Amino acid sequence: MKNTNFCDITHRGRVDKRNDPNIKISIDFEHKNLDDVEQLEHLEMELKKQFTGKQVSQTIRYVEGQVLRSELQCGICLENDINCTFCPCGHTMSCMGCSELCKVCPICRSSIHYLQKVYLS
Repeated sequence: MKNTNFCDITHRGRVDKRNDPNIKISIDFEHKNLDDVEQLEHLEMELKKQFTGKQVSQTIRYVEGQVLRSELQCGICLENDINCTFCPCGHTMSCMGCSELCKVCPICRSSIHYLQKVYLS
């Protein structure tokens, strides 16, 4: 048997490890996993942006809906929807029940000759 030095064994062990196909597969696998993790992190950030954007859009639509509903409510009782207009001035701001109690238009103070039923959608 050949007389070997401990340093030679260690050195040869390192060289052998570099050429070992199992080590190469392991390194390639780790790099592949790292790429996958980076891609998943990127996708997660994109999803968060989209989710946040969707939440903002839903909130805006909700607020717009609330504003529209409040604009369509009777300005006197704040319960019923606006469904008539004062004639001849043409102002529209109340429900028929409240409008029948008015002698003059609450907006311009002109006298009301008659009420016209309107349908807002």
